[in-house]
Amino acid sequence: MPLETNISILVVCAKQTYREQLSVEFAGNGFETTLCKEMAAAQSLLKHQEFDLIFCEDLLPESLRRSARTSSLSGSSVPIIVVSSQNDWASYLEVLRSGAFDRLVLPTTRGELTRIVYAALKEAVEALNRRIPPAHHHTRPHASFDPMGSH
Repeated sequence: MPLETNISILVVCAKQTYREQLSVEFAGNGFETTLCKEMAAAQSLLKHQEFDLIFCEDLLPESLRRSARTSSLSGSSVPIIVVSSQNDWASYLEVLRSGAFDRLVLPTTRGELTRIVYAALKEAVEALNRRIPPAHHHTRPHASFDPMGSH
Protein backbone atom coordinates (compact mmCIF):
# COMPACT_ATOMS: atom_id res chain seq x y z
CA MET A 1 0.00 0.00 0.00
CA PRO A 2 1.61 3.31 -1.07
CA LEU A 3 2.14 5.93 1.60
CA GLU A 4 0.82 9.46 1.28
CA THR A 5 4.20 11.17 1.23
CA ASN A 6 6.35 13.42 -0.87
CA ILE A 7 9.55 11.48 -0.31
CA SER A 8 12.10 12.07 -3.06
CA ILE A 9 14.90 9.53 -3.48
CA LEU A 10 17.96 9.75 -5.70
CA VAL A 11 19.41 6.39 -6.82
CA VAL A 12 22.98 6.47 -8.20
CA CYS A 13 23.93 3.02 -9.48
CA ALA A 14 25.88 1.90 -12.53
CA LYS A 15 24.29 -1.56 -12.30
CA GLN A 16 20.95 -1.54 -14.07
CA THR A 17 19.63 -4.42 -11.92
CA TYR A 18 20.18 -2.33 -8.76
CA ARG A 19 18.44 0.71 -10.27
CA GLU A 20 15.51 -1.43 -11.41
CA GLN A 21 15.02 -3.23 -8.10
CA LEU A 22 15.15 -0.03 -6.08
CA SER A 23 12.89 1.95 -8.43
CA VAL A 24 10.23 -0.78 -8.45
CA GLU A 25 10.21 -1.01 -4.65
CA PHE A 26 10.17 2.76 -4.19
CA ALA A 27 7.35 3.21 -6.70
CA GLY A 28 5.37 0.56 -4.80
CA ASN A 29 5.67 2.73 -1.69
CA GLY A 30 4.69 5.90 -3.51
CA PHE A 31 8.15 7.47 -3.37
CA GLU A 32 9.34 9.77 -6.15
CA THR A 33 12.54 8.24 -7.53
CA THR A 34 15.22 9.75 -9.76
CA LEU A 35 17.66 7.29 -11.31
CA CYS A 36 21.25 8.11 -12.29
CA LYS A 37 23.80 5.81 -13.84
CA GLU A 38 26.81 8.06 -13.20
CA MET A 39 28.07 10.09 -10.23
CA ALA A 40 28.58 13.27 -12.31
CA ALA A 41 24.90 13.33 -13.28
CA ALA A 42 23.90 12.86 -9.64
CA GLN A 43 26.10 15.73 -8.48
CA SER A 44 24.59 17.99 -11.13
CA LEU A 45 21.07 17.06 -9.98
CA LEU A 46 21.97 17.76 -6.35
CA LYS A 47 22.85 21.35 -7.27
CA HIS A 48 19.31 22.00 -8.50
CA GLN A 49 16.98 19.57 -6.74
CA GLU A 50 16.21 18.52 -3.18
CA PHE A 51 16.23 14.85 -2.19
CA ASP A 52 15.23 13.23 1.09
CA LEU A 53 17.47 10.17 0.64
CA ILE A 54 20.27 9.06 -1.62
CA PHE A 55 21.09 5.46 -2.50
CA CYS A 56 24.46 4.96 -4.19
CA GLU A 57 26.43 1.96 -5.32
CA ASP A 58 29.53 0.74 -3.48
CA LEU A 59 31.75 3.11 -1.51
CA LEU A 60 30.58 6.63 -0.84
CA PRO A 61 32.77 9.14 -2.65
CA GLU A 62 33.67 12.31 -0.72
CA SER A 63 32.34 14.42 -3.60
CA LEU A 64 28.83 12.93 -3.26
CA ARG A 65 28.88 13.36 0.52
CA ARG A 66 29.78 17.06 0.07
CA SER A 67 27.09 17.52 -2.59
CA ALA A 68 24.46 15.88 -0.36
CA ARG A 69 25.40 18.10 2.58
CA THR A 70 25.23 21.32 0.56
CA SER A 71 22.07 20.39 -1.36
CA SER A 72 19.81 20.31 1.66
CA LEU A 73 17.86 23.54 2.27
CA SER A 74 17.76 22.73 5.97
CA GLY A 75 21.55 22.68 6.15
CA SER A 76 21.41 19.07 7.28
CA SER A 77 23.10 16.32 5.39
CA VAL A 78 20.89 14.09 3.25
CA PRO A 79 21.18 10.46 4.46
CA ILE A 80 23.08 8.28 2.01
CA ILE A 81 22.61 4.52 1.90
CA VAL A 82 25.25 2.52 0.05
CA VAL A 83 23.99 -0.47 -1.93
CA SER A 84 26.35 -3.38 -2.42
CA SER A 85 26.49 -7.08 -3.14
CA GLN A 86 29.12 -7.54 -0.41
CA ASN A 87 27.74 -8.90 2.84
CA ASP A 88 30.70 -8.96 5.18
CA TRP A 89 31.51 -7.05 8.35
CA ALA A 90 34.71 -5.39 7.06
CA SER A 91 32.99 -3.83 4.03
CA TYR A 92 30.07 -2.72 6.23
CA LEU A 93 32.43 -0.89 8.58
CA GLU A 94 34.22 0.67 5.61
CA VAL A 95 30.89 2.00 4.30
CA LEU A 96 30.04 3.53 7.69
CA ARG A 97 33.51 5.10 7.96
CA SER A 98 32.98 6.69 4.54
CA GLY A 99 30.10 8.69 6.05
CA ALA A 100 27.12 6.70 4.81
CA PHE A 101 24.01 6.32 6.96
CA ASP A 102 23.94 2.56 6.34
CA ARG A 103 24.52 -0.16 3.78
CA LEU A 104 21.92 -2.24 1.98
CA VAL A 105 22.94 -5.59 0.51
CA LEU A 106 21.23 -6.32 -2.80
CA PRO A 107 19.28 -8.30 -3.65
CA THR A 108 17.18 -7.51 -0.59
CA THR A 109 13.70 -8.00 0.76
CA ARG A 110 10.95 -5.39 0.65
CA GLY A 111 10.88 -5.41 4.45
CA GLU A 112 14.60 -4.64 4.80
CA LEU A 113 14.41 -1.89 2.19
CA THR A 114 11.41 -0.31 3.92
CA ARG A 115 13.15 -0.56 7.32
CA ILE A 116 16.27 1.24 6.13
CA VAL A 117 14.29 3.98 4.35
CA TYR A 118 12.21 4.72 7.45
CA ALA A 119 15.25 4.60 9.75
CA ALA A 120 17.12 7.09 7.54
CA LEU A 121 14.11 9.42 7.26
CA LYS A 122 13.57 9.29 11.01
CA GLU A 123 17.22 10.13 11.65
CA ALA A 124 17.06 13.02 9.16
CA VAL A 125 13.99 14.49 10.88
CA GLU A 126 15.60 14.13 14.31
CA ALA A 127 18.75 15.87 13.03
CA LEU A 128 16.61 18.72 11.68
CA ASN A 129 14.80 19.04 15.02
CA ARG A 130 18.15 19.25 16.84
CA ARG A 131 19.08 22.20 14.58
CA ILE A 132 16.00 24.23 15.60
CA PRO A 133 17.14 26.60 18.37
CA PRO A 134 15.31 26.05 21.70
CA ALA A 135 14.08 29.69 21.71
CA HIS A 136 12.08 28.94 18.57
CA HIS A 137 10.46 25.71 19.74
CA HIS A 138 7.28 27.50 20.80
CA THR A 139 6.80 29.14 17.39
CA ARG A 140 8.12 26.43 15.05
CA PRO A 141 6.69 22.96 15.46
CA HIS A 142 9.06 20.05 15.25
CA ALA A 143 9.13 18.21 11.98
CA SER A 144 7.98 14.65 12.24
CA PHE A 145 7.97 11.57 10.10
CA ASP A 146 5.12 9.12 10.47
CA PRO A 147 5.50 6.23 8.01
CA MET A 148 1.84 5.32 8.38
CA GLY A 149 0.65 8.83 7.48
CA SER A 150 -1.59 9.20 10.56
CA HIS A 151 -2.31 12.63 12.00
